[in-house]
Amino acid sequence: MAKIKVVLVTCGSCANCTPVTSPENLLSIKGEPILGRCPHWTESKSVLLSWPHPCKFHINKVNNKVQ
Repeated sequence: MAKIKVVLVTCGSCANCTPVTSPENLLSIKGEPILGRCPHWTESKSVLLSWPHPCKFHINKVNNKVQ
């Protein structure tokens, strides 16, 4: 039986996801945003930036540049 390879990515590493910076209680202890908004996410208003999941709309970004 063949194994299916699933690549998990995080929303924080995606160019489609924009971080939510207000209100201030949505920031981590380090002052970094923990939530983001994605045009392809329909389950709720925001998504966790650290959430690992298989996403077919993921676009890699490195240093805020699309790769």
